[in-house]
Amino acid sequence: MKKFVSLLVCFALGCAVLAGCSKEIDDSETNLIISLYEGGYGTSAFQKIADKFEEHYAEEGYTVTIIEDPALVSSTVISKIQSGPKVTPTDLFLPGDVQFRQIISQGDKFIKGYEYGLEDLTDLFGQKVYGEDVTYAKKLDPQYADGSAIEIDGETRYFSVPFMGGISGLAYNNELFEANGWKLPNTTNELITLIEEIKEDEATPFVWSSGKGYWDYCVYPWWRQLVTDEEAEDFWNCVDKNGDVSAEVFHSQALLTAFTALQDCIYDTKNSHPKSMTFTHIEAQMAMYETSNRIAMMPTGDWLENEMKNSGYQPGQIDIGLMKVPVISDVIYTYDSIGNPQYKYQTIQSDKKLSEVITAIDTNASKPADVSQEDFDAITKIRSYTNSNGFMFNAMIPVYSNAKKAAKEFLLYMASDEAQQIFYNETGALLPYSTANLQKPANPTRLQKAVLDSLGKTTYISNKIQKNPIFYNTDLECWQNNIEGYIGTTEKADKMTAKQFWDWNYDEYSSNFDLYLSMAQQ
Repeated sequence: MKKFVSLLVCFALGCAVLAGCSKEIDDSETNLIISLYEGGYGTSAFQKIADKFEEHYAEEGYTVTIIEDPALVSSTVISKIQSGPKVTPTDLFLPGDVQFRQIISQGDKFIKGYEYGLEDLTDLFGQKVYGEDVTYAKKLDPQYADGSAIEIDGETRYFSVPFMGGISGLAYNNELFEANGWKLPNTTNELITLIEEIKEDEATPFVWSSGKGYWDYCVYPWWRQLVTDEEAEDFWNCVDKNGDVSAEVFHSQALLTAFTALQDCIYDTKNSHPKSMTFTHIEAQMAMYETSNRIAMMPTGDWLENEMKNSGYQPGQIDIGLMKVPVISDVIYTYDSIGNPQYKYQTIQSDKKLSEVITAIDTNASKPADVSQEDFDAITKIRSYTNSNGFMFNAMIPVYSNAKKAAKEFLLYMASDEAQQIFYNETGALLPYSTANLQKPANPTRLQKAVLDSLGKTTYISNKIQKNPIFYNTDLECWQNNIEGYIGTTEKADKMTAKQFWDWNYDEYSSNFDLYLSMAQQ
C-alpha cells in the first residue's frame, strides 16, 4: 500500500510538472523534446550531441530541448507516457531503468486509440546511420539489440532501443595496491585472501552504498558463471528442473553459492567502511577518493571518473582502476542431488590452475599446455561475463509524439561515429555501438584502459533483461533488493548469513508465487 500511494504521489507531481512544461516548450514537429535521465554519465555529453544534431539538421529546422530529470525511472516514466500528449510533451525518453515490455504487453489498453503505447522503432534497423554508409542494425552492438527485441506473432520487433553502454566491476585504488604489493585477484578465493592482506596492512577492503544494488554487479556475474545458458534461460522463465513453472528456481545451489561469495566479502563488518550502510553512492566514492581513508575497492562502473568530476576530481588524478569481477572459485565444481561437489573439468581441478587459465585469457596468451582446449574455451566464456547497465537505458518514443521523425533521426545520429566520439571525449564511457572507428586517447587513465581492453572479449549480462511477464509485469527480481543491506549490515537484528538470505528470499517468493503468476497474466 505504501508503494501504491507513493506511485500516486509521483504520478500527480509528474503531471503537474509536465503540465507546466507543456505551456513553456515549443511542442511542434520540428522541436524535439527529450526527457533525459540524469545519472552517472551526466547530461553535458548529450547536450553536445544535441547541439551537433541541430547543426546538421539546420535546413530541416530541427531544434532540441533537453529536460534533465534524476527521477526518470521505472513507474514514473510509465505514468508520464500513459498521461498522454496533453500532459506529456516529451517526444523521446532517454530514461533509467524502465520495463518497456510492460508498456507493450498492455497493447491498446495502455493508451486509448493506439495499438501500443510506444512507437515501433523496427524500421530504424534498416536505415543508415547519419553520415555513414552503414545501417543502424550493423552499427548497434547485437548483444544490446537482443536485449531490446520483442517477439510478436513470430516477428522480431523493437519498440525501444538502447542508448547507453556501461560496464561494471570492482574499482580499486592502484596506488594502494602497488605500495603494498597486492595483486589483483583472478578468483574469489584469491579475493578472500586479498581481503585479509588488506586488513593486515591497516587498510579497508571495501566501501559501498547500501540500498542501490551495487553489489549486484558482482553477485549476478557469480551466479551466471555457475549456470549454463539453458539454466539461465529457464531461471528467467521460472522453469524448474522438472519443467514446471515454480518458485523452486530461487532455491538453487548456484544462487546460494553466489550469495556465499558475497558473505565472504562483507559479512565481517571489518571488511567495509563503517558508514557503507548509510552512504549515498557519491559519499562512498568520495570516501574511496580520499586516499587518507586507505580504501582498496568498491563495486561500481565505468561512469565513476566522469561522475567524480562533479566532486572536483579530474580523470586520472587518483589512480583508480576497474578490475573484472573475479571468477567464482566454485565454478570448477558441479554438485550432485545432495550437495556433494564433483570436478566439472578434467584439466582444471584447483583454484591455482583456474587462476593460471584466467591470467592466460586476460593477457591473450596461449592456454597452459596441460589444459584441454575444451576446458580453456569454457573458462574463456565464463571470464567474458561482465555486468552491463546498458540494458537498463532504453530509448522510447511515445506513440503520440509530435516529433517522431526528428526523434528517429536523433537516434540514427546517436549511432554515428561522430556522436560516439563526442560522448567518449566527454565521459570516457561508450555508447552501445561499434567502436571500430573510435579515436582512443594516447594516454588513457587506468579505468579508461580497462574499458577499452574489454572491447571484443566481453559477454554483456544483466539482471535487467527480463523477457518473461512474471518478471516485467511484477516486482519479482532474481533476489530481493539490497542483498548487501542484509549480509553486510552492522545491525545485528537485520543481519543474515548467505544461507539465511537464500532461505528468506525463497520463502518470500514461493509464498506469493500464485500472486506473481496472476499479475503476469494481466
